[in-house]
Amino acid sequence: SVVEFNAANDSETAPDAESILTSKADEVYATRDHFYVFGNSYENGHQQTLIQQFSWADGGTTELVGIGRVEGRLLDQFAIDLSDDQLRLVLSVYRTTETGRRAASDLVILENSNGLFQATGSLLDIARGQTAKAVRFEGDLAFVSTFRTASPLNVIDLSHPECPEFIGQIRTAGQVDYMQMIDSTHLVVLGSNATNYNSGPLTLSIYDVSDPSNPDLLDRDVLAAYSSSIAQDDHHAFQWYAEHKTLAIPYSANIPRPFYYRGLFADQDVGPNYELKTFKID
Repeated sequence: SVVEFNAANDSETAPDAESILTSKADEVYATRDHFYVFGNSYENGHQQTLIQQFSWADGGTTELVGIGRVEGRLLDQFAIDLSDDQLRLVLSVYRTTETGRRAASDLVILENSNGLFQATGSLLDIARGQTAKAVRFEGDLAFVSTFRTASPLNVIDLSHPECPEFIGQIRTAGQVDYMQMIDSTHLVVLGSNATNYNSGPLTLSIYDVSDPSNPDLLDRDVLAAYSSSIAQDDHHAFQWYAEHKTLAIPYSANIPRPFYYRGLFADQDVGPNYELKTFKID
């Protein structure tokens, strides 16, 4: 169910409105006027994303106003965006080819037409053979990082939603887990220095995207071996303090200690070391 409460009224305990869902909810997205629910589904061996749009009506009613479905699976909440009543999604898909199934990523733009979401534009097979690992929408731009053995950072122009197009790309080592704009021209990327889905040390990179057609890597910090951060999976742990130009993330690293075993020296993990790590970005 979709249940609406008035959080400003402490005396009310009953919901203001309630609507019944016809599928499970895997991701949600909300604006001042609408609430979107996205659910994963399988149809004939193909993964799809089901879409339900609810209106927030004055007077305490929540009404289902749109439904739809699209091929593929949403990565996370950052793969969803809304602009001028057009829903913009980045999805991971697997397509059957003559040589078997292969991974791909699609950007799809949808619009509610009489209660049914219809595609108005798309950009298919972003970095063919690679799956989307991190997405960020910023105005009429979409930053999409994909991964197989490297992580190309793709920049897509959405100013003409009927025909989105690539305008820039930069290839980076390792895997991207999270991206965030820290101002109008700089994108910070958190990931790992990994290849072929193997683990690697935590990395932090900053890009100048003032010219979206030519993104420029300004700096990249590869941290200690066996390091990681929960901010790679939980964006709430990524804290940017603009007034201090400081980034703070939880950080952990397993500290290897050499030991002697059967005539050989080897490394033994002695457990993680936890700390709050800060970075000055100016």
